[in-house]
Amino acid sequence: MEDVTACVREYIAQNDISVAQMSSDLGIEESRLRPGDGGKFSAAEFLDICVYLHIRPEQFKKRRIGV
Repeated sequence: MEDVTACVREYIAQNDISVAQMSSDLGIEESRLRPGDGGKFSAAEFLDICVYLHIRPEQFKKRRIGV
């Protein structure tokens, strides 16, 4: 089972969302928004990303468990 950070990064990549723009808007380094070893998002970062993407945080939990 993937962690939430990996699910968010996958969502960003699959939906062709501009990592450069997100990084600029949210103040999160680009490397942390791309798949790879950027570490896990803090709770605040995760919630900021969800607001930015207009996605409820619960949606990523459902993606993790395959619902």
